[in-house]
Amino acid sequence: LHNRNASNDTSSVAGKLSIAVRANGNETMVLTLDGKGNMTTSSSLNVEEEQETLKVENKSIQTEVSYIDNQKNKTLSLETTGVVEDLSANKISTMITNHTAATTSTSRSSNTKIIGFSDNSYMRVALKWYRELDKMGYTEHMVVAQDKEAAAFFASKGMRHEWIHERDFGISGRHNFSNFRQEVCGSYDSKFSVEKQLQNYRRSLFGSRWTYVLRQLEQGTHVLLTDVDNVFVRFQDLSELEQSPFDSYHAYAGTVPSFPKKVFQEIGFTICGGMSWLRASPGVIEITRTLVEKCGCMSTLHCHCSCDDQVVFNNIMLVHEPYKIIWDQNVSVPASEEEMRWEGMTGTCSKTGHRVKIWDRHTAFRREFDPNACPDKDKNWIAMPIFKNMNKAKVWKKWREVCGTTTTSVDKNNQTAS
Repeated sequence: LHNRNASNDTSSVAGKLSIAVRANGNETMVLTLDGKGNMTTSSSLNVEEEQETLKVENKSIQTEVSYIDNQKNKTLSLETTGVVEDLSANKISTMITNHTAATTSTSRSSNTKIIGFSDNSYMRVALKWYRELDKMGYTEHMVVAQDKEAAAFFASKGMRHEWIHERDFGISGRHNFSNFRQEVCGSYDSKFSVEKQLQNYRRSLFGSRWTYVLRQLEQGTHVLLTDVDNVFVRFQDLSELEQSPFDSYHAYAGTVPSFPKKVFQEIGFTICGGMSWLRASPGVIEITRTLVEKCGCMSTLHCHCSCDDQVVFNNIMLVHEPYKIIWDQNVSVPASEEEMRWEGMTGTCSKTGHRVKIWDRHTAFRREFDPNACPDKDKNWIAMPIFKNMNKAKVWKKWREVCGTTTTSVDKNNQTAS
């Protein structure tokens, strides 16, 4: 690691250069150079890509370089990601990509990862999601690849990404860059009809993502779990969630009725499986581990790792002991959207005692798309509109055209107001 723009004149240096190197997700080195280091005061670092080979065994190498210019109030982040491509030769190739050069009014620091998941069928939607968050100033987001094609695509686009599967699973290295479901579970899946195989595959995607989330939580990292077709409307400082008294935040799953219907019919609402903030706390880790166990996904390598995570999660959190949330507000089953609750809810987990919050529907909006039923644009953070027969990559544009500029919003009684 060296500075290509080294200068003997350090009298005007006002910034700080930080270099963090991680191997297999674990931080192995942090290097910080202050104003006495040999660097220029330019607001960008002109790093030339080098063709280098690093000798490792079955490891992912990640280098993050951040330069903060205190005078110009700018932050530049640079990331190098090493990907294991040829285990037999113990080689990895490195790719350097300029991810962020965003102006910031204040420095932000959080211990939260924004995580989206994608296989090859959603990888272009994931790219759109990733770049939109880049534009908003987020730096904590990354995509978890669920097959070989998606991982190669993310690498080619310079996106921060990781593999869904554990790196140290102790089987043939050829599976590191394979679609595990297709190559390893073929004989298991062949016992089922084609329709059931497709269902098993989809549900393996749902279940295995929680295995990854659990690993992050157990390592002490908070997680903002989001579907890659969710629309982020504005920047939100995630440290605000970390400083709150709640250990998890969730979004309402829909309107009336919402899925799963049996849970809705019992308590009057359900929680979305694709939009949650989770603190790395004992209570949240215990519930997440319970979900992973019920899905059969204690390893993503299990062919029986398959579940509808929204069904499992709602039953754990809202219906069944011992974790059933005790709500601070009265709950009832609405017969229509006019009776539906729009405010958020707060409660306490029966077993662990940790606090839980559901965002109000304006903050995290989930509904079949209706141009006459947009959330309050001043409150809206996340939009999860349900479009029929629309290319997912076009959802961002459509949402902004209709609900990003309109002055019409829906209140808790589903009435419109300017």
